[in-house]
Amino acid sequence: GHPTPPALEFGVREVMAEIRRRPLVEPPLTGFYQDFYLMTHLVYALNCFNGHLPNRRSDCPWVYSYIERCLAFWLREGKRQERGGKTAPDVVAAQLWETEAVDAIAECVDCLLGLGEPSDDGPLAELVREGCAWLLTRQEADGLFYSPSVPRSETKEYDHLHPTWVTCAALQFDRKAPGPSPRCAA
Repeated sequence: GHPTPPALEFGVREVMAEIRRRPLVEPPLTGFYQDFYLMTHLVYALNCFNGHLPNRRSDCPWVYSYIERCLAFWLREGKRQERGGKTAPDVVAAQLWETEAVDAIAECVDCLLGLGEPSDDGPLAELVREGCAWLLTRQEADGLFYSPSVPRSETKEYDHLHPTWVTCAALQFDRKAPGPSPRCAA
């Protein structure tokens, strides 16, 4: 068996119970964006930001299923221009989902690869491979990763660096960590 996990402190148990109690909003309905990032960050809380891998799908199957559905949505949005969509003016692009695609696809891929499940066949494996391949197309000459139609602004440090930060995490295919977090069992 697993050793007894340490107590969850600072109200973490209550926050996680509240998250589970609420219904998830599916993309692209109003409110899904917040739910999506809440779910990826729930995974990061469970695995100490990838410090304890692999994750176990059985700990939160509903979270991983939701992230899988969101990955399919984000890939459709990220590939909008590839399907013949026109580049939008900056003022419009700020309202399109594609402008968040690199960040979102990277977080989906990172969470799903963190499961350490076989990745050689099946629809989920294909979806994750598609996400990885698409992310690799988003690296530009400066070495950073950008979403389609995003105006470049180095004055907004988080928006400028976060896509690259999460993409680098997602593209670490050989993941070695001490094992699942004992917090998952709590």
